[in-house]
Amino acid sequence: MAGIGFELRKLFDEDDSFSGYIKAVTFSTFISVGPFIATILAINILILVSKLVFDNSLEQLLFITTLVYGFIFSQLISFPFQFFVTRYISDRFYMKEYKKIRPSFVGISKIIILLSLVLGIGFLWRKDLPLYYKYLSVGILITLSLLWTITTYISVLKDYVYISKIYFYSNILSIVIFSITIKYPIMFSEYRVAGNMLFSFFIGILFSFYMLTSYFLSIFKEKEGGEYEFLGYFKNYSSLLFIGTFYILGTWSHIIITWFSPWAIDIGHGFKATLHYESAIFYSFLLTIPSIVFFVVFIETRFFDIYQKYYALTLKNGTLEEIEKERKNMRRKLYKEIFYALQIQIFITITALLFTRYFVIYYGVSVQLIEIFKVVSLGAIANVYIIIIISIFFYFNALKSALKVTGLFFISNTVFTLTFINFGKEYLGFGFFLGSMISVLYALKLFDKIIDGLNYTTFYSQNFALKKRGKMSSSIIRSLNHGISLKWKNIYLQAGLLVSIFLLTIFSYQFLK
Repeated sequence: MAGIGFELRKLFDEDDSFSGYIKAVTFSTFISVGPFIATILAINILILVSKLVFDNSLEQLLFITTLVYGFIFSQLISFPFQFFVTRYISDRFYMKEYKKIRPSFVGISKIIILLSLVLGIGFLWRKDLPLYYKYLSVGILITLSLLWTITTYISVLKDYVYISKIYFYSNILSIVIFSITIKYPIMFSEYRVAGNMLFSFFIGILFSFYMLTSYFLSIFKEKEGGEYEFLGYFKNYSSLLFIGTFYILGTWSHIIITWFSPWAIDIGHGFKATLHYESAIFYSFLLTIPSIVFFVVFIETRFFDIYQKYYALTLKNGTLEEIEKERKNMRRKLYKEIFYALQIQIFITITALLFTRYFVIYYGVSVQLIEIFKVVSLGAIANVYIIIIISIFFYFNALKSALKVTGLFFISNTVFTLTFINFGKEYLGFGFFLGSMISVLYALKLFDKIIDGLNYTTFYSQNFALKKRGKMSSSIIRSLNHGISLKWKNIYLQAGLLVSIFLLTIFSYQFLK
């Protein structure tokens, strides 16, 4: 999010009226959660439409579950790299090495595609599904994984409104295409309605990826260095990779565990779902949007100035008294804003919970879904504040603390979910709630320790000097970057195509058999 503070401060300072404030908050919403809102809305709109057009309930469930699997597993593939790659991009900008941005995107994209292919083909290999459905499912997994990655890269351009607009346009495109296919459907042999809906969604996200990637590559035209040079950061910043991995595993592991519980529905073809639980989780995350927006506004308009002032004093011969005064001021401001935002979020969530009974009475929403929602909505608040506090940890280079929190988050969520799942259906969501609450309380404890010991950390314990990579890792990365000479590239490409054709042939033969 680096650099958006100037835009936000300008918006908040230009117009003190209520309309000016609304404009600034709207912009903040676009830049912080626009893509997330757009994607979740698209999925939910397609699910709602599916209830009107499907004659076969099992086909409807297959379509919904395919989307949920694609959304969750695309995040499990791409999110572990997010903090790691963001650090690399930030350092390249700081060093004005802009030509290295494009090659790193190409390199990480190849890794993401490979992981998505292995996971997608591995899951669908022996499933009794139409071949076209398998291709569309794998295509959605790959495209969504790449979409989260290009969004991270393109954020450095600070054109957040453009990013959000592309996401919304793609969702409109999906809905328009599906409206056309209702009247003029693609005549798939099986699962015709599900196939047409899946095709519509795939075209929409493919449009997003194409537009964002084209925009990114049009800015970063020049390239310098190897495509896998960023992997050299693993030596010094491997913790960032594990932080991302543990956080995203903790966020979704409880859902995956419930798929193997007695309460899950077996959709067939290897797909399982706990629809009420998954719906409650998605809706609860939508409720946390105010906290995310408030955090972005605070960090970029108020906290960053305090942060800069503190470190300016440490670098420009500020007295110990001045430095300590600014540290206490920063601590007071951080706690004040975090707990203020938390109070607003709790108020919004409780208000939503109070209105849930009307959804049961007037709209026929399942009582079980509402009961689960009451539990997981509180867990979602804790989940979001974990990532908020971790983001503040990054400002102080407290990577070990962030790793401890995310590690606890993953382990506690998994253990508690496995424990409560044996207690009965009415305990669904308690594992996620307890794991998230314990983790956020631990994060606050570490946060307090970091702020209290900031002077010691700044002057004595931190060592920002980068260690040289080991000979073995350097050799591997150098081979990846430069080991393929131009004269051999065509041969490698042809071999890769032959392998791809061979795999597709076996895949098709397995299906026909």
